[in-house]
Amino acid sequence: MEMLLTGESISAQRAYEGGLVNRIVPEEDLMPEAMNVAAKIAELSPWAVRTIKQSKIDCLSLTKKELEIEEEARQAARKTVDFSEAARASLEKRKPVYGVR
Repeated sequence: MEMLLTGESISAQRAYEGGLVNRIVPEEDLMPEAMNVAAKIAELSPWAVRTIKQSKIDCLSLTKKELEIEEEARQAARKTVDFSEAARASLEKRKPVYGVR
């Protein structure tokens, strides 16, 4: 809120400490690190990635009731084939194989 109201910048370290960024890397490592994270995401269920991303975007302006509905959707997602496959794969120490949607 301070940044929004004052228009002032903060250091990368302060942004990290405040939870605004996930990690700090040297500039020369930025693209390799970004590609590493992207590769990890690409191994996940496409449906789950899409759903989680849209859910988090939508949550920015939700009311309490809408957040409760979002929680119900999260619970429903736990009942999907992709969720079961991810759990099995984790227990079996292998990469999950998701169906294409």
